[in-house]
Amino acid sequence: MGAVLISAIILGSIGVIFAIALGIANKVFYVYEDPKITEVESALSGANCGACGYPGCAAYAKAVVETGQIDKCTPGGEETIKNLAKI
Repeated sequence: MGAVLISAIILGSIGVIFAIALGIANKVFYVYEDPKITEVESALSGANCGACGYPGCAAYAKAVVETGQIDKCTPGGEETIKNLAKI
């Protein structure tokens, strides 16, 4: 019974140490992303076709936020352009 208790304490301690390390890593390596990018990406068609000249909708959404050019999403059509203009 003593060996089981020692093993449980050791494993519990390792778990706590890793939890603390992950919490610290989360704070140190945090990357800020503009919430408008997520909002713009949700307004796009989601086809990830590359017709806009970007490798996918996420890259185009970032470009829309940075440059304001909203007329490149061919699959989305006029409705997408209207939604992007509102954002």
